[in-house]
Amino acid sequence: MFGISKKRETEKVVTKEEEKGASDEILFDFEEDDKLPFGEEDFADEDFADEDFAAEPARKGLRQPLSQRTLLLGLLLLLALGGGVVGDLAGFVAATFLRGIPFVQIPTTLLAQVDSSVGGKTGVNHPLGKNLIGAFYQPRLVLIDVTTLATLSSRDYHAGFAEVVKYGVIRDQTFFSELVENAGKLCEHDPAALVTAIKKSCQIKADIVERDEREDGLRAILNYGHTFGHAIENLAGYGEYRHGEAVAIGMVVAAQISATLGLCTPREVEVIRQLLLDFKLPVIVPEYSAEKLLEAIGRDKKVHSGLLRMVLNRGIGDFEIRSIADPGALFSGLTSSFATE
Repeated sequence: MFGISKKRETEKVVTKEEEKGASDEILFDFEEDDKLPFGEEDFADEDFADEDFAAEPARKGLRQPLSQRTLLLGLLLLLALGGGVVGDLAGFVAATFLRGIPFVQIPTTLLAQVDSSVGGKTGVNHPLGKNLIGAFYQPRLVLIDVTTLATLSSRDYHAGFAEVVKYGVIRDQTFFSELVENAGKLCEHDPAALVTAIKKSCQIKADIVERDEREDGLRAILNYGHTFGHAIENLAGYGEYRHGEAVAIGMVVAAQISATLGLCTPREVEVIRQLLLDFKLPVIVPEYSAEKLLEAIGRDKKVHSGLLRMVLNRGIGDFEIRSIADPGALFSGLTSSFATE
């Protein structure tokens, strides 16, 4: 078991031995700036008559002196125990309630452990697109226990490896090679292999987020495979494809576009595709018309002023971000190029 803590602006990996001390320091680290986001006058007696509290006696604490009230609400802590949806929703609630209360991520799925629990992106989906409503809000602690992965179905477990592979493709060639070597062990839930892969994934993402918390530049590379993946999720209806499954397909498409633009070789595209297959992930583009796919991509939040900012892989282990004015030309023919394995 290990955790990743967020204290002010720095993320770090916390070992099991440091875990208790780190959590004590983080969960109860309330400085002056952490006090209530409202003043004494906001709880004047005329606004909170006794009958207002008859059904909720606990709220009477709000009528205590400000110092006592600060202590009462300062102890509010939201725990997000579950997968990515639980973590995203709980984080959004934590960011919104009282203009922000501390929360802790305890992810229980592989995808949540290596991706959504780390970095502070919270939000909910909208019929027009994925994660269109949300906020950047960092958890005080991310606590990961790999034994929870034994409770997942095979499909849900393997879906998480798409994000793990992504880190190797865009950031770390050595890590990618280690995944190729250890794919069998990881598929078999080998604890040591899992801890190594999850910890490395978290370290890569935390390093990126520390440099660019709000996706003004570098953090955008984490969207590799997501442009096409989000379009597939939207068109299929959320839940038809696991997020990792859609991202896996999107990564193959991104790799093929990278090869078309001369950023990687066809052989490297095949190596990426094969590793995804080794993790039992889909790589075949669903049979949607190019028009529907482009329409869904056009609603993506990565489209600005008509230009699609697309993350591409430069070989394996590096990236390039391209602004594409005519994505239709690049996507043309890709929907059929992976019709068979």
